[in-house]
Amino acid sequence: MEKLSKQNIIVIAGGLGLAPTRPVIEHLIAHKTPNQNITLLIGARDPSEILFQNEIKQWREQGINIEMTVDTAGERWKGHVGVVTKLVSKLKINAKECVALICGPEVMMRFCIKELEQIGVADEDIYLSLERNMKCAIGFCGHCQLATEFICKDGPVFSYDQIRHLIKVRHL
Repeated sequence: MEKLSKQNIIVIAGGLGLAPTRPVIEHLIAHKTPNQNITLLIGARDPSEILFQNEIKQWREQGINIEMTVDTAGERWKGHVGVVTKLVSKLKINAKECVALICGPEVMMRFCIKELEQIGVADEDIYLSLERNMKCAIGFCGHCQLATEFICKDGPVFSYDQIRHLIKVRHL
């Protein structure tokens, strides 16, 4: 949480990834400094699958920049259509003063990392929530094992520089 005192914070949530990031967003709002820019990028399959719609309205009112996108939408949707990763390149931020938090499907996280690297966010300032199918929560059963890491006991949040060598391996 100390890293979250940087000037720019980006939270990227894909699908159900908004649920585990919700407490972080609430913490950021409660501890926001006057010069801090907090941006939330939300991706969902369609508008009906966007979680916490009432909270999203409140977060906007509390000064959080929120961009949402959906994979498919009807005529009533007036927002972005496409993958959430495409919203990253549109951000106008100082990447040297930025921390990014990502939670969602692993394929989305991999593409978000690429986009964040392209705008200049440092690997040690990109954090991934690798919540997996956890059973025992003590690293015994192996359901959450990612190579040498046990997500349940070693994580579930890792900086990208910690697991760079693992996250790019498909189906690990």
